[in-house]
Amino acid sequence: MTKAKIGLEIHQRLDTGKLFCKCQSKIKEEKGINFVYRELNLTQSEIGEIDKAALMQLSKGTGFYYFGLDDICLVELDEEPPLKVNKNALLMAINTALQMEMDIVDAIIFMRKIIIDGSNTSGFQRTALIGLNGKILVKGKYFNISTLNLEEESAGIIDENVFDLKRLGIPLLEISTYPEIENGKDARDVAETIGLMLRTLPYTARGIGTIRQDLNISIEGGARVEIKGAQELNMLEKWINNEIKRQEDLIIILQERKKREIKEAIDKVVDATETFLSYEHDLATFIKEALKRNEKVFIARAKKHKGLLSMKCGERRYGSELADHARLYGLKGLIHSDENLEKYGINKELVIEINKILELSEDDAFIILVGKEDIVKKAMEAVKERASMDFVPS
Repeated sequence: MTKAKIGLEIHQRLDTGKLFCKCQSKIKEEKGINFVYRELNLTQSEIGEIDKAALMQLSKGTGFYYFGLDDICLVELDEEPPLKVNKNALLMAINTALQMEMDIVDAIIFMRKIIIDGSNTSGFQRTALIGLNGKILVKGKYFNISTLNLEEESAGIIDENVFDLKRLGIPLLEISTYPEIENGKDARDVAETIGLMLRTLPYTARGIGTIRQDLNISIEGGARVEIKGAQELNMLEKWINNEIKRQEDLIIILQERKKREIKEAIDKVVDATETFLSYEHDLATFIKEALKRNEKVFIARAKKHKGLLSMKCGERRYGSELADHARLYGLKGLIHSDENLEKYGINKELVIEINKILELSEDDAFIILVGKEDIVKKAMEAVKERASMDFVPS
């Protein structure tokens, strides 16, 4: 397997009470019954700048609902300034940094990390750098620790734009390694060693969801990819190795594309709804139902892509890689000519019709998207953009 560069970000929740208010840090099982509605507030950075992504989110007019129990405080609602930092949480962060032989910073200053997804009522997360340049011994070998931060936990997501306030503001330790881990096994061992060390210290929260890892992975010729929120320690090696394999396979696909001299991957898009209506009785149920809702079927020519969409991409196929970009717009995915079309009720006669409409040559492929017209058009553009990339995307 290709040599990789892997870095870990380990987030450990603390059971000290919340970071900037008097609320408890133990999460109750009861569902929140009280709620508030908030819209994103634009927050300036410490130097007076406004985040461009936040400005774009504000222009959408998106609102957020926050649920909680009857013990919600004004700090959690961002109706009152934060109280003094929780002393036990701060001492725990310093103690953890010292356990890893880190240099403690001269002044601990809480900064604003802009949050635009609604997971914090204030529109930003408070985070402070505690220590730098540490190390930890793992099975006879030292691994270097880059930073340790103390920060606020985000609100828990219930549904799109709906959040639970119970965990908002719980103290988190964020421990980041240098990107010098070379394989999935070592990454798992490092995560396990840090986790066991944290369990020996006071105020470490226990239970599902109290510790999680973000994995940063890159290989030569690939891209840095982040896998967020990994909680199952025993799965880390598999996830990392699969991402390395996915990038290796994408590099092979790029080399094949170069051989085929593919310039514009998707160069013809056609509304084929009327054609599909002619074959409606044979089609899979989900396509039939979409047509009954007056949704659209768009087809597109993938130039010189025959056999390419079925090439392996980690544990999946390259077609699935493209389908992910359609899913970003709420579609279930895409259909392509390298797969078994009969399972979608697309018979040989319909394939001939598609070939004629798109004027396919022998080495071309086609893709199909089904859904509301405006959504399908946006999804098709996203797929087209991804298919045209001549590099491994992050």
